Amino acid sequence: MKVLISAYACSPEGSECGVGWNMVSRISKYHQCWVLVNSVFKPKIEEKLAQLNFKNVNFVYVSTAKPFGLLHYFYYIAWQIKAFFVAKKLCQEIDFDLVHHVTYQNSWLPTFMGFLGLPFIFDSSYLQAPPWQILRQAMSFQSFLQEILIEFVIKIISSFSNFY
Repeated sequence: MKVLISAYACSPEGSECGVGWNMVSRISKYHQCWVLVNSVFKPKIEEKLAQLNFKNVNFVYVSTAKPFGLLHYFYYIAWQIKAFFVAKKLCQEIDFDLVHHVTYQNSWLPTFMGFLGLPFIFDSSYLQAPPWQILRQAMSFQSFLQEILIEFVIKIISSFSNFY
């Protein structure tokens, strides 16, 4: 299979970055992979690739402005928008079987990969159990309502894509 992977954070070092790296290394054992990754991780990825034999992986570095402070979340969204258009162009060149979003591992920051028209895997622990269901007793009523609203919006948006 030809798999397009969205891995904003992907590096051989780090927590969230390690999730991206491990997912890519495991998927690439069985499938051809093209990985959209934040260009800030390029030096560490290239250094590690020189030591390893990743035959089925093609890294596509996507860059935007440098993040800082709380603006990091806006940077992530801007990166996702740019990555979507890079992915759209790649889809014209390569006949992908599916797209898999692996990082960030949360449900409250967007990815637009589900709108590519391919089967879409959204890999997040959120799909196992929404946080509000686990933490309901510790949440304020306002926080509970916010979580319900977020889940509702996600369901509406995902109904317009090939969301798995």
